[in-house]
Amino acid sequence: MNAAAADIGLLKLCAEAGIDEAYGAEPADYFAEAKGAATMAQKFESEFGEKAGVSTDEAAQRAASAAKAAGSIDELWAALKSFDLCPLKKFSTSTVLGRGAKNSALLCIFEVPNATEDRTGECVSGEAGELLLRVIAAIGRSIDADTFAMPLVPWRPAGGRAPTREELAACAPFARRHIELLKPRAILAFGSLAASFLIENDGPITSLRGNWGDYGGIPVMPTFSLPYLLANRDAKKKTWEDVQAVKEKLTGF
Repeated sequence: MNAAAADIGLLKLCAEAGIDEAYGAEPADYFAEAKGAATMAQKFESEFGEKAGVSTDEAAQRAASAAKAAGSIDELWAALKSFDLCPLKKFSTSTVLGRGAKNSALLCIFEVPNATEDRTGECVSGEAGELLLRVIAAIGRSIDADTFAMPLVPWRPAGGRAPTREELAACAPFARRHIELLKPRAILAFGSLAASFLIENDGPITSLRGNWGDYGGIPVMPTFSLPYLLANRDAKKKTWEDVQAVKEKLTGF
């Protein structure tokens, strides 16, 4: 069999097997490379921030000034959309804002947008968003009536990784201003990043969850992150206990 006939035979075999794309001449283990790719993406985003010519401290200060000037949630969202000093924004698809009633007794804060939210720009969407809606409904509340939900960081980091301290510093003033304007009666914090940001405790979520914390006089209930709950069914029972405590705390509101 000549080379051309061999190539045609290989193509036919691929077609019959449903293979319609080829990425290289040699096999590659992309799972083994995933960690390295995430590290490279993080490094690239960090270098972008440095090249922007604005220090981390200055970016945080400008974010604080922009957030403080906002007198309403709509003004805050406009400021957030125009803020360009967090490198995450350059490499995400959408700025994911909050969703829900702006006079809500309950505020749900999760860590970063999921892939669907980043693609569509719609907060509380995708599989994790559907789970959040079910959690809220389980305690007799509605995202459109008496609950507000938002990501701590409005731009999705590459691969959904955790944001760096510098990236979080550029987003923190907007998150804090959200809370000041919303004035919730209680906050449900999904994940260790959101929990530690609010109650200033870097302990693992396994020790933080189920215990009330405090953010400027507002009770905070830490619980597991939404991605973790999707991957670990056994954790849902503990989160159920956490949200029931929130339900009891909000009795009458």
